[in-house]
Amino acid sequence: KGRYPVSRHYTDVLAAHRGFYPAISAATRGSKPEGVIIPCVSRYPGGNVADGGFSDTFESGGWAQVIFSWYGIPYTVTEDLGRDGVYALGGANAVRRFSDDEIRSILSRRVMIEGQAARALVKRGFADLIGAEIVKDDPLYTDEYNEAAGDFMPLPRSSRPPVLKAMPGAKTLSSLIWRESRYAKEFERIAPAATLYRNRLGGTVAVMSYNFGLGVSYLYSEARQRFVYDVLDAVNGGMFDNICVNAQNVMALARRADDGADLILVQNLNYDADSAVMLRRRVRPASVELMSADGRWMKCGHSWKDGVVTLPGEWPCYGVKMLRLR
Repeated sequence: KGRYPVSRHYTDVLAAHRGFYPAISAATRGSKPEGVIIPCVSRYPGGNVADGGFSDTFESGGWAQVIFSWYGIPYTVTEDLGRDGVYALGGANAVRRFSDDEIRSILSRRVMIEGQAARALVKRGFADLIGAEIVKDDPLYTDEYNEAAGDFMPLPRSSRPPVLKAMPGAKTLSSLIWRESRYAKEFERIAPAATLYRNRLGGTVAVMSYNFGLGVSYLYSEARQRFVYDVLDAVNGGMFDNICVNAQNVMALARRADDGADLILVQNLNYDADSAVMLRRRVRPASVELMSADGRWMKCGHSWKDGVVTLPGEWPCYGVKMLRLR
């Protein structure tokens, strides 16, 4: 009512979803978070913020915000460094938060480490546990090459990524290479750019030259997305489940219910709508349910091929979907 017409679309959507978020809260009650583990602390080493200490419990420019929330990789944050799972260290200050004993505890598990955190670990004297040293020379290279997928990935020398020297026994996951042009198929390997290492503490550690100091143009691409998945699978020892693999920026959070069901919330962070949700699963689920706008679980048609479950249905910009897989 008034001089100008008012669209009620937004308020209509809110009204239709009135029971949605309370139902999500009820469904996840008593469940346990799943996904890659980002270790954190509740103390702030180095003093308060004014003295150069920390303002939060984990690195704000790290895996959660920079990579996982764009590539659909579920994650959780914990102070329990004894928890089993795949850990991720990333960001310039990630290593400063922990004592030497805490770092050893983390490195005794399955860990993926980006370049800035790797550089800090080497300075702290942990090269023997991460399976790589960082050399100071600045070799000439043109690209990074994913050894598993055969992808060429840009990694600009101007960002000064750490150049790795692999320890004996470390496996090379990607390499810094030289090729004559961006169209050339032939290339020369210069140095490792990502390594996988089984250390004396029993930990499996992946170290990468890839780092969060890179600009957006180099952080995100489909080739880089495949690479992060490959590294995560290598550290995990097999396919890492419940990643939302849509070819655009999406976020996924996962929890395990008391009855063993996987509860997965996904959000489309892209301006473009999508026509399906695609989740990595090693085994085809026996059933898939989608929560309706009014908070009811509904059976959902799906297909499964090559380790990916596809759930067709419009997924609008910033749309949230809640799934239950058994």
